[in-house]
Amino acid sequence: MTFEEVLPQLRTGARATRGAWGVWEPFGRWIAIMQPTESDSMQQPFLYKADGEGKLTPWALTNESLFADDWAII
Repeated sequence: MTFEEVLPQLRTGARATRGAWGVWEPFGRWIAIMQPTESDSMQQPFLYKADGEGKLTPWALTNESLFADDWAII
């Protein structure tokens, strides 16, 4: 799948990963969209990424990931 195909599903709460990241669930690397609450300092939805240990951090899409065709919904 491409990122264009994955994005609508991310907007509905799905998680996605890339084959190039090489690690799958449950502790694999994946991204999702965080919807802020009224108490959050960020007011817009943003992408976050889980590393192999389950730590969540904000994530910025790279050109490599944007144009990759190894995306999968998990």
